Amino acid sequence: MDSYCKNLASEDHPFVSPLLLPCKVLERFPPVRLVLSGIDPLHDDGYQFAYKLCMLNKDVKVIDNKLLPHGFLNFGLAPLLGGE
Repeated sequence: MDSYCKNLASEDHPFVSPLLLPCKVLERFPPVRLVLSGIDPLHDDGYQFAYKLCMLNKDVKVIDNKLLPHGFLNFGLAPLLGGE
């Protein structure tokens, strides 16, 4: 955790994850498009975040690339996803 946010006093700080943001902040979000990868330790967190936004009646869509790893957008694979 220290290498990710070493200046934060708690793992419960909202800068650690958007899941920790209070609803009053999320209610101000514009439409959200979540691009998830299936081989990713954060995959389920993405769906939890989408669910939280849906419960606030926010416009949210999830694109789940089940066979791609975490960070796949950095690998130059994005053009291959045109059909999804």
